[in-house]
Amino acid sequence: MKKALCIILLFVFPYLAVGQYVKALPYDQIDINNVFIQDTVRIDIALQTAIRFPVDKDKTAKIYFQKAIDLAYKLRSQEQIAKVFLTKGVYYRDNFNYFEAIKSLNKALPYLENTKDSKHLSKLYFHLGQSYFFKYYLKALNLYKKDNNEIGIAYCYNGIGTVYTKTNRKVGLSYLNKSLALFKKNKFYKGISTSYINIANATDKIEESIVLYNKSIAALENHNDDYNMAVNYNNLGDCYIHLKEYDRAVDYLEKALVISEKMKSKPLHALLYLNIAEIKM
Repeated sequence: MKKALCIILLFVFPYLAVGQYVKALPYDQIDINNVFIQDTVRIDIALQTAIRFPVDKDKTAKIYFQKAIDLAYKLRSQEQIAKVFLTKGVYYRDNFNYFEAIKSLNKALPYLENTKDSKHLSKLYFHLGQSYFFKYYLKALNLYKKDNNEIGIAYCYNGIGTVYTKTNRKVGLSYLNKSLALFKKNKFYKGISTSYINIANATDKIEESIVLYNKSIAALENHNDDYNMAVNYNNLGDCYIHLKEYDRAVDYLEKALVISEKMKSKPLHALLYLNIAEIKM
């Protein structure tokens, strides 16, 4: 089945993410004068400008990211360089360009590890964990536990569970249900929606999957998330294809396509057209 569109980054090999490393110093070894402060403000302005551009205009966003990178390299500040590449990585991750995301996140990694900034380091480990699996998931999980960050812990359980469902469904589902319980406890509806999607994908009974996808949709009544909604509609469409209820399948796939076109998500577009083509064969 093609329904298993999970909420997890695609795997990208580490060697694709190797990039330039510039020697830099932590704040406590830098003379933080007025010029330094002015440049950090210019970096923040460049980053805020860059992330305002939609991903289909990322050529313009790249100009502002490069301005921020050049300024951070000029300052030779570990914190500032890490901030630029982390922001750039999250921008591409949020816009589903995983190749660019991983390149930038890996560039941020050595600087953040040197600064030992647990707040941003746990965030970085989490995003990398979605690609490199357990090594970074476990690092992120330990930091989130130290900070008593239940949302972060839940996301780590969700990622670990999603990976495990490919090889050990029972273990995978146990992690996914832990994730769901924490999201519910904190009334974090985006996470609740994501957990239901991934639990449904790991369920081998189509009727049960349909119930879970609809629970995911219900959670989104409290949190607007176009991507999760489109994934639910696509996965429901795929379920009805396998039940040979083609009219219902087309109805859900077309709903997903409307959202996908608004988001300009090419990977989702491709999967939707593949599912629609299966009906028309």
